[in-house]
Amino acid sequence: MISRRKFFSNAVVTAGAAVLGASFGWGIHALDFWWLTIGVTLLVLPLNLRLYTPVARFFFIVSQATFAIFLLHRFVYEIYEHVPVPQNQNAEWLVGFFGSIGLWMAAVIPLRAYRAIVRRHGNPSTGALMLQR
Repeated sequence: MISRRKFFSNAVVTAGAAVLGASFGWGIHALDFWWLTIGVTLLVLPLNLRLYTPVARFFFIVSQATFAIFLLHRFVYEIYEHVPVPQNQNAEWLVGFFGSIGLWMAAVIPLRAYRAIVRRHGNPSTGALMLQR
């Protein structure tokens, strides 16, 4: 188990490295610098937040879908660019973000449902399906 002191020192070093790298990359006057600095600080520090259930569920879903958002946001955005609807620059990032989450959910929901069926009734691919009455 890592001690609190060592964890805190690692967090400070990580946040410092992010600040230093961002300042070299963008300079401290750029908005990207501040987004990266605040984001890394929030990710590194252990915060206990009490949120309303719908807000907490939203953040839980987004945290689970982070890798899918990273992989798919550009793909969804490219599709949005070619759809014959009026393009809104403010909606582009929303479409990429929520479209990525939607694709992730479309892949994960059937897998979780299948796992629940296997847990409850046995594996249907092996012929060991046990129906409960």
